[in-house]
Amino acid sequence: MIHIQHKCFVACVALACVLAMLTQSPAAEKQFSFDKDIQVMPSNDGESKIDIRLSVDKTKVKPGDVVKVYFETNTDCYLNLIDAGTSGKITRLWPNQFSGSDNFVRAGQRYSFPGARDSFAFKVSGPEGIERIIAVASTKPDAIIPENEFREYMGGFKSYRKGLKDLTVEARRRVDELPPDVNWGTSTVNLVIGSVPAGGRITSRNVYVVSVGASTVKLQYCEDDATRFARLMGEKLGVPQNNVKLVLGKQATRAGFEGALKWLASKTQPEDLVFIYFSGHGTLIPDPPNVRHDDGLSAAFVCYNQKASLRADDPDIKRILFPGPEFASALKEIPARRKVFVVDSCHSGSIHKEISANLVSKYLPLLSPEQMKEIKSAALKSGAKGLLGPGRYSEFVDSRETLLAACEKQQNSYEDRSKRAGLFTYYLVSNIGTGSSDLRSASEKTRKTVTEETRALPERQTPQIDDEHGLAKDIKF
Repeated sequence: MIHIQHKCFVACVALACVLAMLTQSPAAEKQFSFDKDIQVMPSNDGESKIDIRLSVDKTKVKPGDVVKVYFETNTDCYLNLIDAGTSGKITRLWPNQFSGSDNFVRAGQRYSFPGARDSFAFKVSGPEGIERIIAVASTKPDAIIPENEFREYMGGFKSYRKGLKDLTVEARRRVDELPPDVNWGTSTVNLVIGSVPAGGRITSRNVYVVSVGASTVKLQYCEDDATRFARLMGEKLGVPQNNVKLVLGKQATRAGFEGALKWLASKTQPEDLVFIYFSGHGTLIPDPPNVRHDDGLSAAFVCYNQKASLRADDPDIKRILFPGPEFASALKEIPARRKVFVVDSCHSGSIHKEISANLVSKYLPLLSPEQMKEIKSAALKSGAKGLLGPGRYSEFVDSRETLLAACEKQQNSYEDRSKRAGLFTYYLVSNIGTGSSDLRSASEKTRKTVTEETRALPERQTPQIDDEHGLAKDIKF
């Protein structure tokens, strides 16, 4: 909680809990600490944006301390300074009744809250936790958070009328709908109150798991893979059963997969940790409109279907495939900021389905080599720029999220009939279960073992991890 101390009165500004379950957890719950600063609001990584320099005069405080906030932009714009704190509400700090209602800021001018002429102080009163101070700016007034989304609270300050989950989801939606001539930007700083890790603290109650297994076209053990992974997360992290959703076999249609993501969107809060696991076939399809990759191809999940074979011109193809760009859009609706994706599926690879008596490729080709060559040639001629990361499924996820993928973008992943499991999942589950200290360590051991085991094959499998912010290392077992 933070107080605005103004001459002869103290106006209490109730602020929302963002990153942490900060009360003492029962002994049965496992507690996790994260040291990374993961954004609440959408992040503008495009070429045309508003850069916001946001800072506080101290980042670690104790109840009773006074804090000052500074902000500056690189272009003229309209800015809201919002505090999401530790008591359940979100409050707009600037503009306010004392500083004036105009939120227009000029490029290169440094502003402060409280301002130099303001006769009040921004005072911390607890409880312990993480306050997140968020600056949201746009070149069009009310473009991301309209004025009518705020209501009068008390003492000259307004609060956001909904919760943080609503703020995050609605801000993302409005950003996606902005016209090209409207620039925008966000920036966030943490204010750590008391003895709390800089990234916040959550317990096993804040962990959710969606695990999807779709055995199709010669694959036999995807449901078992998904069940093992979900069970292991439950055991190792103490995840409550009602925080786990298994989507297996006939349920693992595209509609079933989308339904599980909507369940996460309805259940999770920004401070939560989410695991999304998929075992099944992967394939490549031509880029949809407004999506441009260097080879003209997008990855897609092949969801459950009962067809013995599948063709690109199959009339049911839209109900079977879950294309990467559409999957990425669904992920934006999930408020949880900490997301881990585990994908045991091919990125592209060859058209060979059975590599040996025991190994089956998890790549399902819908396009012939000639068609793929034509698509890639057309993409190069159009000047498409490469958007693919270390693994093709990297295109699905935000750069601040963590991806564990079964193979590189031009490789196959395999199901091993002798192990009755996907090769990647078999070793990942084994390494987590037998004492790896954290998820990154388990991933690195899995990469080494799977690479060595497939070294003699015509097409090797090399698992990948994309973990820019180190979330995998922070997940301890």
